[in-house]
Amino acid sequence: MRITNRCRECGKEMQGRTDKKYCSDNCRSEYHNKKYRDQKSIFSPIDNKLHENRAILVKVSSGRGITTAKSLLDMGFDFRYHTHTYLSESGLLYKYCYDTGYVFITGNSIHITKLTYDPLSSTTSSEELRPSSSMPTDADLYKTDNCPPKGVASSKCNDNAR
Repeated sequence: MRITNRCRECGKEMQGRTDKKYCSDNCRSEYHNKKYRDQKSIFSPIDNKLHENRAILVKVSSGRGITTAKSLLDMGFDFRYHTHTYLSESGLLYKYCYDTGYVFITGNSIHITKLTYDPLSSTTSSEELRPSSSMPTDADLYKTDNCPPKGVASSKCNDNAR
């Protein structure tokens, strides 16, 4: 005797194997596409901002590789979004957007750096620079016009400013 199941996508009654979940390949595809679309809508705005930040850093680094926080902000850079950090032995905190990062060297001067990665040793390093005692904090760089997209929680942003 065969067991009757319902398709996960359309709800249509189907007969067949006990572990059958979808009535057709179209239903199976649609179910997984919806699932992916829902997940993507959560991460997409953040991922887009990370890619935008990286593109700005790459553009700036093609020149001298030194800029200011204001010029990055003017280009649309958002200092709240980065993929990872690296604390150098000299105490400098590098913030990266994928493989391109930045570090404050004096006051508002920022040095753009490329991550060097040796896949055989699994170590990362950045060009070492002298630490600065006058480095601005993240709070100094946050502006209400740089809030993340609505619906993305941020303790640094005022919801009334959006």
